[in-house]
Amino acid sequence: RVKGAAAAAVVAHCRAPYPPPPRPCAPASVAVGGITPIESASRMEVFYSDTFPLPLPEGHPFPGDKYRMLRDALAAAPLAVGVRWREAPRAEDPDLLRVHTAAYLDAVKTGSLPKDHLRRIGLPWSEQMLERSLRSCGATVAAAQAVVGGAPEGAALYLAGGTHHAGPERGEGFCVFNDVAVAARVIQQPKRGGVSQV
Repeated sequence: RVKGAAAAAVVAHCRAPYPPPPRPCAPASVAVGGITPIESASRMEVFYSDTFPLPLPEGHPFPGDKYRMLRDALAAAPLAVGVRWREAPRAEDPDLLRVHTAAYLDAVKTGSLPKDHLRRIGLPWSEQMLERSLRSCGATVAAAQAVVGGAPEGAALYLAGGTHHAGPERGEGFCVFNDVAVAARVIQQPKRGGVSQV
């Protein structure tokens, strides 16, 4: 049996709200490094790839429209005034080959992936699928380089990406190229960031 102060502590804990209320954020007027959060957001580079849609059959589970909707919503927000919007650049072969095998890259680019590989990816091959995949990976690389390259706001954003299920010689789960791994390998290069560890 719990008695005394210990019992009171248990009762107080059980009566506390769960989950605990979040701590309030710092007001937007508080500057960090001479730049307020609002100024930082308004100077940020934001990359997008929704201008490269995927032709998918009706009822396909890939939520392609959400990226356009997200960009539209952000563009309409007051905080987005002054944001530097950037269309996703293409990933270059030398960068992709830092993570993926030459055989896999060639199969993706020529549309010669085996059926079981396409089944794992979950997307039908097309020229548009290839273009979207290259742009998606390229945008993550560009955002990472913008940060390590000394962007004055110290931040950059890609509205899609995170295709981390792709391996060196296969894709999976709507992920064709592993943009996170490619970007990490790129910014580790001495002339492109020289980051020692990601």
